[in-house]
Parts: sequence; structure tokens; C-alpha cells
Amino acid sequence: MADFFETVAPLVGVTADNFKDLSGPQALQLYVDSLEKANLSQSQMTFFMEAIASDATALLPHPPAILKHLYSTQYLLTEWPCRYHERQQNSFANHL
Repeated sequence: MADFFETVAPLVGVTADNFKDLSGPQALQLYVDSLEKANLSQSQMTFFMEAIASDATALLPHPPAILKHLYSTQYLLTEWPCRYHERQQNSFANHL
């Protein structure tokens, strides 16, 4: 999270106080919205999404028991959107 607050947050005017009263899903949405608003490249977006997934493991009481789930979640947050975007672009191109 330090990287986010040092590099992205100042670009979009977000502070830690903006996150403090949010639920988990709301905080994640603000995080993603901030990344998108910062107009990051896909590789930068992936870096920050992987960082949040990595930081989340520190909050787990029994990390080894759910690592498989975390890795699948990381896939959903990083790889799947890229592939979905590629499919959407290809689908759009086929309709031209």
C-alpha cells in the first residue's frame, strides 16, 4: 500500500482518510477507481493489483490454507480483465 499512497494517491487526490470508514468492497472499489483515474498502463495496474493481493495475505489468520484461493483471486483481478479486454476488442473489430 505504501507504493499506492506514494505514487498514485497524490495524482488523484486520495488519502488514507478516504479509505478509513469504507467497507472492504468499497475500499477496493476506491483503490481500483484511483488506479483507473491515474491512467496507468496495464503493467502498472497489474503491479498495484498484485501488491494489494500480496498485502491482503498479511491479514489472513491461516495463509497456507487459502493460498490457492488467493492465487485464483489474483488471477481474477489481474489476468482475467486483460483477457476480457482483448476478447472485447476482437469482438468489436469483427463487427466493423
